[in-house]
Amino acid sequence: MSNTHEGLFFSGGMWKCNLCLKASKSAKQMYKIPCTPENVPWVVNKLLRTPGHYGHRLLCSRQVETRQLLVWCHKCGSFSEGKRLVNLAEKCQPIVIGGPQTFGKSAIKLLERLLHPVNRSRLEIPWHIDETQEYITAIQEDADNP
Repeated sequence: MSNTHEGLFFSGGMWKCNLCLKASKSAKQMYKIPCTPENVPWVVNKLLRTPGHYGHRLLCSRQVETRQLLVWCHKCGSFSEGKRLVNLAEKCQPIVIGGPQTFGKSAIKLLERLLHPVNRSRLEIPWHIDETQEYITAIQEDADNP
């Protein structure tokens, strides 16, 4: 496999690679850094390859300072930094507007303000994980049908 980014797409003011999920404001810069899909956290790969994502509406974002990827559900507030799936590996339980205060509801409020739900670090503008999923599905179909 080549170490150049394939299938770049523009979302949230950033150019993103469908294979390694790296992002940059400049498409030209993307071609200067190597594509390393093997470094995508295994939990993110699992989510990308699970049809329907257990009903979650998944978004991806990177922490501004550390560039660490954060995957989160806009319906229930579950999230993962790539170490474990926690509630993302189970059926989505959307929060209820006007219902009791929950960690999910608090997390969504922070995430919508582009803040990490635990450490409050700043996040980049998120993109829908399905933008990435569509490309991965196409790659898998091409591999299955040479």
